[in-house]
Parts: sequence; C-alpha cells; structure tokens
Amino acid sequence: MLNDKKLFNNGLDKTGHSITEAEHLASVYDGSNAYVSGIDQNQIVSGIVEVSYSSRKGSHSSSKTTDIYLVKFDSNQRKLIQIQRIGTIGTVVN
Repeated sequence: MLNDKKLFNNGLDKTGHSITEAEHLASVYDGSNAYVSGIDQNQIVSGIVEVSYSSRKGSHSSSKTTDIYLVKFDSNQRKLIQIQRIGTIGTVVN
C-alpha cells in the first residue's frame, strides 16, 4: 500500500532533485486517531483515520492540517487493503 503511486510519489521534481530540499519544505507528524465503524463477515474492518500534521515552506508561518481517510483492514491477512483520502477538516495557520 505504501508503494501506491496514487498516494505517494518518489519525491523528485522533473529535474530529478528532491522537491523537499528545493522548495525548503518541512512537515511534522502531529498525531492520529482511528475510529472503527464496523467489521463484516469476511473479517474486513472499516474505519476512519484522522491524521494531523504541521508544515511550512521556507521561513513562512507553519500551518496545521488534519486529513481524513477511509481505511479497510483485512483481519485475516493482517494488512491494510484500502486507504482513501476523503477530505480535510481544516488548516490553521500559526
């Protein structure tokens, strides 16, 4: 799932340089909360995950954002089988 290019890219710009370094980007994981909504007959657990992080570009003010994901976890295989970003609660500029 972590190699899914729909969610993650390789972190390089068109010239092959690191986007993070070139743009002076910084991001910090602030925390997460998971909420289970149910489990089906195939032992697939469905739920919502909130992921909060702070980010900044260069010397600009940092902002805090919380993204919401729909996730499904296969209890038999013990792995995530779906991660779908469904929205953002909001961004607060510090």
